Amino acid sequence: MEKLVYLLRKEPQMPAAPIGEALLRAVPAIKRLGAYRIDVHVADLTETVADKAPARIMGPWERFGGSIAFWLDTLDDRLKIEPVLKDLDPTPAGYLVTESVVQRYERNWADGERRAGVTQFSALGKPATASEDEFYYW
Repeated sequence: MEKLVYLLRKEPQMPAAPIGEALLRAVPAIKRLGAYRIDVHVADLTETVADKAPARIMGPWERFGGSIAFWLDTLDDRLKIEPVLKDLDPTPAGYLVTESVVQRYERNWADGERRAGVTQFSALGKPATASEDEFYYW
């Protein structure tokens, strides 16, 4: 069982809502292709967060539209799912991740509905001056 996260970009002036809507429409196809425990995150609070807590948003987030995270039985199955994601963003950035679940929680929302709370999300880019070994060491 392996978890993957894909980041989807958007044009800087474009709202994130269309990305979120497109991701939600893609979920049934992704499920049919073997993904489960699917989470969709949409960068729809960027302006609000930037106004209220400017130190929380760093980097070129105006191009970040959203992300989709899911589990697969094997990493190789991603090759069936990536074409669906490329319909939303021709060059999505995909990552194999390690996840630790801190607390159990009871799901009390329906598929496609917003859940209560805020998700903090970080994606770290490798500086051009760092080697692969230096970057992954930290």
